[in-house]
Amino acid sequence: MNVLITRAAEQLAETVNIFSSHGLFPYCMPIIQSVALEAPEFKYDSYDYCILTSPTAVKFFAPHKIVAKKYVAVGTATAKAICELLKVPEDCIFTPNSAYIGEIENFFTCINITGKKIVAPGALERIKNIGDLFRAGGAYFDAPALYETVAALYNKKEIESVVNKYCIKAVTFFSPSAVSAFFDQAALPDDIITAAIGKTTADSLTMRGRTPVCGEEQTAESLALTLKQIEKKR
Repeated sequence: MNVLITRAAEQLAETVNIFSSHGLFPYCMPIIQSVALEAPEFKYDSYDYCILTSPTAVKFFAPHKIVAKKYVAVGTATAKAICELLKVPEDCIFTPNSAYIGEIENFFTCINITGKKIVAPGALERIKNIGDLFRAGGAYFDAPALYETVAALYNKKEIESVVNKYCIKAVTFFSPSAVSAFFDQAALPDDIITAAIGKTTADSLTMRGRTPVCGEEQTAESLALTLKQIEKKR
């Protein structure tokens, strides 16, 4: 199956390797890009906990030299980036079993966070505001915006041309912003599969009139396995 991956350029290599390892044929067309914001404001130089939700967040966080005693990572790829870019030992990183922000919230409900300093640096636009949970628990919460996600713009009909030229059978989406950037520029035939990394991305596809498929887990590997299973049934 020929699959179009719309992920941001800095996240493409690992995704391509995963899809290829499962017998899929990935083609890359980044539909969004991340741009650093100038001078994000951190309230403190060090924190008790730092929550990072993506490798991109780690990338834009690293240059600021802010430190934390413990790190909380959404997804194993994020945990790996924390180890490599921030030089943090694995035993200082908590990674939930599944890549959902709800598990981060569950983790903190079991901890006395009164008086603790917690930071969650990331994108300008967040899927969910988790600050209320921490403030209610008596923590000092900080969520500076490090970068914003913008659409990668293509020439008119360029996306449709790539889909047709390479006989694309499925298009994968890894964020709601990618869904918006794609369908603001292109249309897809009904018989092309639209695949989503997770529920919020799937909801965005549904709002665009598509019927998305998802993996059992919120990972690129799970999504690749689902597409391979669909291919076998055809």
